[in-house]
Amino acid sequence: MGSWPLGALDLKVLDLEREIDFYERFGLARLPDEAESAVFGAGARPILRLRQLHGGSPRPPHTAGLYHFAVLLPTEEELGGFLRRTLEERLPLTGTADHLVSQALYFDDPEGTASRSTPTAPATNGATRTAGSTSARSTWISNAC
Repeated sequence: MGSWPLGALDLKVLDLEREIDFYERFGLARLPDEAESAVFGAGARPILRLRQLHGGSPRPPHTAGLYHFAVLLPTEEELGGFLRRTLEERLPLTGTADHLVSQALYFDDPEGTASRSTPTAPATNGATRTAGSTSARSTWISNAC
């Protein structure tokens, strides 16, 4: 079975400049973009597109919408380096989780969209994978800082 090619996530934002500042500090690379939008990527591949939404209003808390999007990092070590850099940038770390199959850090951008950063390599904590299933659960990561 072939892979399913996903394109960049497209988000409508109320304050484009504030969102651009956040995602640059988050560590995504700014790519060439169009008027009233900003494109970010990993290398030359676009993964996030922000579009200015004129006349919009903030989404009320606890309403339907995008839960979070994931940014995959190659290793747990790079996740640790990413955590160190985001803490130095004083980005809002809103959660941590150990899902047994991967560890995750959660951040909210200024408009409340959450991003999850996680390594692509399997966690080395004894999670089991058998016959197409994985034992996974969520626990807090201890001593994350």
